[in-house]
Amino acid sequence: MYELISDVCAVHAHKEAIVSGAVRLRFGALLDRARRIAATLRMRAPGPVVGFCLPHPEAIVFMLACLDAGKVFVPIDAGTAATVRSGMLRTARCCALVERLDLDTGELGLTGLDAGAPVHTGALDGVMSIMFTSGSTGQPKGVMVRRASVCNLLHAPDFLPLDPRDVFAAYSSLSFDASTFEIFTPLLNGNTLVVLDKRDVLDHAVLQSAIRRERISVMWMTAGLFNTLVLADRWAALATLRTLLVGGEKVDPEAARRFVDGARGTALFNG
Repeated sequence: MYELISDVCAVHAHKEAIVSGAVRLRFGALLDRARRIAATLRMRAPGPVVGFCLPHPEAIVFMLACLDAGKVFVPIDAGTAATVRSGMLRTARCCALVERLDLDTGELGLTGLDAGAPVHTGALDGVMSIMFTSGSTGQPKGVMVRRASVCNLLHAPDFLPLDPRDVFAAYSSLSFDASTFEIFTPLLNGNTLVVLDKRDVLDHAVLQSAIRRERISVMWMTAGLFNTLVLADRWAALATLRTLLVGGEKVDPEAARRFVDGARGTALFNG
């Protein structure tokens, strides 16, 4: 998977890969930064699993560095309760936790952890990340996400039409599986990714301005938010997209009908 993304970065070296406020990283620069951080990880994180709590876009660069260094990464959201975080790090047997990354220097704020009993190497073969469930039905459970699965789903996907000019919005929490779609679809296909603040997605005027300014054309949205925005007639910004995917729970048929009838230029996918 890393080799594929590396090839994409080489082909699109001068194209913007990540846009986040004042940060605008081209694919070539993205790969250079990831390689520098990967070298640090090899030296300072001896175990196979590394946890991180970083904002976009630092988290995206760090994930790519983990792929380069052969590390399995565990995303942890800011604001996660200390006891829950400790449980996640312990369950995943993380050897280190990264909570700061300087994109200019590649310096890492890394804390070594006692990973407990060593993980049998074969158990992590092909694993990209460990993502934890919400724990709403009890203890959060770690789920292994495999690199091959992400490539099979998101490289040249057959479930939606991709255009080289497509620009993806990314705003989901990094512990939410939708973030895998938002981040790795553009990285695997040479498209640009624009980081949005989750609060901006809820503000119709701000969202509309961001979509126009950055020419965002592809966006994922939870069905609940989609239903709320459309039924409240606050969905004009979404009608300027080329592709909108909604999912996670049941899509309201009336909301879908209204959107399809009113947004003729936007393809709506039930994700």
